[in-house]
Amino acid sequence: MNCKRWIFLALIGILGLQGKAFGDACTSVFPGALQSNTSAKTISFTCGSQVQTNPSNILPTTNVNNPGGCGTNTCPTANCSASGTPVATMDPGPFQVSSGVANLNFNTTGTIDGNNNTTTDYHDITVQPGATLNFSPNPTGTTVYRIHNLTLKNGANVNFQAGDYWIDTLSLSGGQTITIGSLGTARIFLKSNLNSTKNLNIGTSADQFLIYGYGNLSFTGNTTIYGFLYSQGNITLGNTDLTGGATGQNITVNNSSHINYDSAALNNLDFGFICPSATNFNVSAPATGSFCQNTTVTITARDALNQTVTGYTRAITIDTQSGKGTWVSTTGGGTFSGNVNNGIATYQYVVGDSGVASFQLSYPSNGATPITIKAYQTNNPGILGLSGPVNFNPASLLVTDVAVPNPPTAPPPAFSTPQTAGNNFTLYLTAYNPSNCGIVTSYTGVKTIRFYTTYVDPTSGTINATINGTAIASSAGASQTTQAITFTNGVATVTGKYNDAGKLTLNVSDIAAGGPAGASGNFVVKPAQFAINIPGNTATQTVAPPAAAISACLADAVFVKAGAPFTVNVQAQNSAGNVTPNYGNEIANQGILLQSAALLAPNPGQNGSANNGAIGNGSTFTKITGSSGPFAQAPYFTGSTFSFDEVGCINLTASVGTGSYLGAGNVSNSTVVGRFIPDHFDASANTPQFTTGCSGGSGSFTYLDKSFVYGTQPILTVIARALAGTTTQNYTGSFWKLTSTGFGTVYNKAYFPVNVGDTIPALNLSATIPVPTFADGGSGSSTFTFTDGGGLKIQRLSGTLAPAFTAEIQLRVATITDSDGVACTGTGCTTGGFSFGNTTAGNGITFSGTGGGKQFYHGRLILVDAAGSEILPLVVPMQAQFYTVANGFVLNTLDSCTSYTGGATNLNVTPSAGLSTTASMPGTPTLAQGSINITLSAPSTTGYADIEANLNAGGANLPWLQYNWPYSGAAGTNFTANPRGRGNFGVFKGSDRIIYEKENYQ
Repeated sequence: MNCKRWIFLALIGILGLQGKAFGDACTSVFPGALQSNTSAKTISFTCGSQVQTNPSNILPTTNVNNPGGCGTNTCPTANCSASGTPVATMDPGPFQVSSGVANLNFNTTGTIDGNNNTTTDYHDITVQPGATLNFSPNPTGTTVYRIHNLTLKNGANVNFQAGDYWIDTLSLSGGQTITIGSLGTARIFLKSNLNSTKNLNIGTSADQFLIYGYGNLSFTGNTTIYGFLYSQGNITLGNTDLTGGATGQNITVNNSSHINYDSAALNNLDFGFICPSATNFNVSAPATGSFCQNTTVTITARDALNQTVTGYTRAITIDTQSGKGTWVSTTGGGTFSGNVNNGIATYQYVVGDSGVASFQLSYPSNGATPITIKAYQTNNPGILGLSGPVNFNPASLLVTDVAVPNPPTAPPPAFSTPQTAGNNFTLYLTAYNPSNCGIVTSYTGVKTIRFYTTYVDPTSGTINATINGTAIASSAGASQTTQAITFTNGVATVTGKYNDAGKLTLNVSDIAAGGPAGASGNFVVKPAQFAINIPGNTATQTVAPPAAAISACLADAVFVKAGAPFTVNVQAQNSAGNVTPNYGNEIANQGILLQSAALLAPNPGQNGSANNGAIGNGSTFTKITGSSGPFAQAPYFTGSTFSFDEVGCINLTASVGTGSYLGAGNVSNSTVVGRFIPDHFDASANTPQFTTGCSGGSGSFTYLDKSFVYGTQPILTVIARALAGTTTQNYTGSFWKLTSTGFGTVYNKAYFPVNVGDTIPALNLSATIPVPTFADGGSGSSTFTFTDGGGLKIQRLSGTLAPAFTAEIQLRVATITDSDGVACTGTGCTTGGFSFGNTTAGNGITFSGTGGGKQFYHGRLILVDAAGSEILPLVVPMQAQFYTVANGFVLNTLDSCTSYTGGATNLNVTPSAGLSTTASMPGTPTLAQGSINITLSAPSTTGYADIEANLNAGGANLPWLQYNWPYSGAAGTNFTANPRGRGNFGVFKGSDRIIYEKENYQ
């Protein structure tokens, strides 16, 4: 086999044929005579064409077109119908293109010898009329040829051998006969469409040919084909007799074509590399057996490298080669057939066998001994295997784990009870006579007995089993180890022990000439325990009642974050605590599985995000053979990508990966692991809003030094997450470790002038931030609700006037980190914290009211002097103003909110001497568009009255409208003076329209 062939087969073995025919699925591609391999395809017939032999009248396809008025059925007993479902596809991989440049021309009979030639790749091969081309067989391997063009002239013939033929283009002129010259199957792969329109004969037995077309296949001449046709495209059969089967997309059968399905040939068809194939068999049988006790024989299909072909699905024949013996299948899941006492049986492997099947042989006392058991592939006897000599003794030693009754009602079963590594087990050795199937009681006294084991699975080992404390040989070929065993009335008891794991057979024999011998059945010794080592895990509590487990878990140091990888080392050990090194060397690796058997704390809680105890990558272990690691002996298993995606402490269990060690039951051990904490926090919030100081129809504002409060309080939601983003629902109750103690909550602000070019002084934002209210929402999510602490205010700066501006206010939670160091680094978090709003223009916490409500005014209340008749009431206007750079203080027409609490009772009126007047205000003393009137009663005498509006806390309580009034005794620069005004009686005000008036005096 050349290098390219080896590489191709290796890729097939490694990658498998995913979604394609595999194992016995190769034969499932041909369940009947005709079938489609693609949905929505059709099988069509014309009059006179018929499927003559088929399992049923139903064809695996989507549609069947039957002709009308023909008088004959298209299927055996009725017209064919469609099942509605196609069969699977079969894919041998990319077409293997020839790299050859050599051209061959045959005018007479000629031979291509693939064994002696340096190449099996050719460019053009032409066989002239009447000539015959013979391909030579390859006795040492599979014949493989790659040909660019193969041209067969009229009457030319080809004699193929079993093997693979990759032909780009096959040209047929008619009158050809194509045969196979050896036992086996010729697999012909055609890249281009094949169109045969002349006489053609292919094969004599349907198991000889498999024609695989990467394009269409068409046979429309007088054609006879014995074989199976498969096409990735369409198949046309006209004037064709096909014995075998055909599978393609659309299939057309016309011109009196006849199709006969050959299921027996299909079972013998060799699909080659397309399906796994064995090159030999390992026949494992004990060296000795008993005429009265079943002898276990295990047959393993192997490839050229003697590796097990786990996908093997062929039929085999088993033969004692003596014409004696009765076979019984014991472990295989396939079809078994055998006759009584002729030494021969057949067995059809199935995928579930993984290439291994065991049988019991009952061998009669009149059979020749010793025998060599032969196993071979039924359709290819050259694929075979032989056991070593098996010697059957006239009397045998039964090996059982229970006492044998005498006389027994039937031959008792051989010892096969599962055992535990490192534990003693008792065995009965019983001398047994096949003539009457009874105990040979005369077999008494001290006998020299040889013991040895046979490794079954794994097939080798390093630790010897012991009998009565003495190590015994581990194979028939090892140095003999014998022991003096005392028999009483034909029975002796011995004590066995195996300190490793695996499946074994125990062989015993009396070394005296003609002495009896026997063997146990296959018995499994499983590990006693798994030792678990977890670096960094300091959890010390054991499985305890919920309350105790919770307290212990909370006291544990942090192990890892939820979902983060951690390392686990596991060693399979015997009952003495020593390593069982063969664990993990089984034919089908038994593996180790980690699971959280229970969530210890919190309780109740989630045992992982899916609540099923799953450990991430829970079976991803590597066996370390060159080091003992954390254990006293090598080898051990390790993995560093395990994870648990919840919070708390768990009871971590290591068990057999398959759930049952070689079918003998599970082994499991546990350790407490924790404490797991969240990986990070996500944060989100509602949309908080301040209530503006005054909101009117045309705008909203708040005065400096006036408190404003939340209309909608800020609510911070914190969600605990695992590494992958799932919520750690156990982070609640006593496992919730996040408090607001370290929040470092502050208000940040920025001011933006209403009028471009104005300068806003550095005004202080005064705020008290109470501890937020915590609410545990359960399931890993909780809230913190912030209050305004009685209100916030932007304070006036002493001696400085501030023009109108908008305020962008941010509530910043600087640090969200719990006591275990879990931080807010996920969705919604900014630099480890969270922000309500921002200090950029338009992005602060919102205010209620028309126009956004973020405008702040430096305001004051002013009393406007008035003059009038002493016989009439006098109106003194009270106005709210705010400061502008361009015009100083101007009337605040937006203020229809300020209420002068107490009305006239909070006005201090001081009349001039001899004048008596009283002040009054409207019953609801609220400003309208910035103004409200004070009315002084008519005094009937001339004079004046001074009015002071008491804005102090004991008065109207409007300190934010006080001002640095310049009158005598007023406050200096800290805006704490009340406004004053004067009402003059008996003075004519004059017209507002007169700018200047002057009288001339003569």
